[in-house]
Amino acid sequence: MVHRDFKPENVLVDRRGTARVLDFGLARLQGDAENVVAAEAPEAALAALQPALRTPVSQPGALSGTPGYMSPEQYLCRPADSRSDQFSFCVALFEALFGFLPFGGDSLADMAAAVSTGQLRSIPPATTVPIEIQRALFRGLSTDPAERFASMEDLLHALAIDSERDPAGAKRGRVFVSALIVGATLILALSILTRGLSSHFSMRSFAGVMGGVSLMFALAMIVYRRTLLGNAFHRGLVTMSFCGVLSILGARLMAWAAGVPIESYLPLDLMHFCCLGSAIAVCYLPRLWLLMPALFASALAALHWPAHCFEIANVSYTLLPLFFIASWSDVASRSTATQPKDVASLLQ
Repeated sequence: MVHRDFKPENVLVDRRGTARVLDFGLARLQGDAENVVAAEAPEAALAALQPALRTPVSQPGALSGTPGYMSPEQYLCRPADSRSDQFSFCVALFEALFGFLPFGGDSLADMAAAVSTGQLRSIPPATTVPIEIQRALFRGLSTDPAERFASMEDLLHALAIDSERDPAGAKRGRVFVSALIVGATLILALSILTRGLSSHFSMRSFAGVMGGVSLMFALAMIVYRRTLLGNAFHRGLVTMSFCGVLSILGARLMAWAAGVPIESYLPLDLMHFCCLGSAIAVCYLPRLWLLMPALFASALAALHWPAHCFEIANVSYTLLPLFFIASWSDVASRSTATQPKDVASLLQ
């Protein structure tokens, strides 16, 4: 059955917390003949719709549905199915989470154009709605029904993230690793500044530093294997970072064994970090993208000005772990584990 008028006013929650969907006045069985007739003559239906499109949004009864919650196919008088109700559900959920409708417009014509073309309003940058919830909403609000979830069960599964996938989970492990990285970074940066980089740094010590970083990651993974590695998000992030660190360590050891001067290797090392940081930004920490252009530029600068490559590299190696921790904390602060569970369980 297709409800065709799902909106917050048509949902009541009983004393036991179970949602009850009301008002089936516009409901039809999926594949009803009424939908077929509308599909056979879309141009005529659109022509009849034009007077209503010029009326204010607040005018009731102008269309078969409630403006603001209708799917694109309803505006175009095309057949509505369960994916149309899914669209309306996502509109209502979007409004509940962000406080405004996803599509704007002062008249039906403006709103119909925004819905049909997928012109979503911008989400506040400081939102605490988890990224997984936002992605599920965007998919459910696709203008093409084929791009939405195949069923409401699939949508609810995407909304029901748990603590094992929540970036805000494993707080103790995150804090420990973050403090360890920040402390090691600051100690190394201060020692280099006080002793002088070019006179005390060789390819051997360069590889030794990365060996210490690898040992630090391994220690954290062992100590917090039940918490940090028990969380799927942090397990993937830490594993990717650890593998990247090992690959950089291997490259430095090979360069040391081959007798490559450190001045010649530094641009390649910076580019290696840039590639690793980009992969982490794509998969886990979007804010890390802010540093990637600067890191790429530092690699080119170290190549172009070899006399200043040590100073350039020192700044880059200090900023990268600090940005990593800041981005990690940011994605954790944007996520909560309780809200998605409540949303998903409401209609189950």
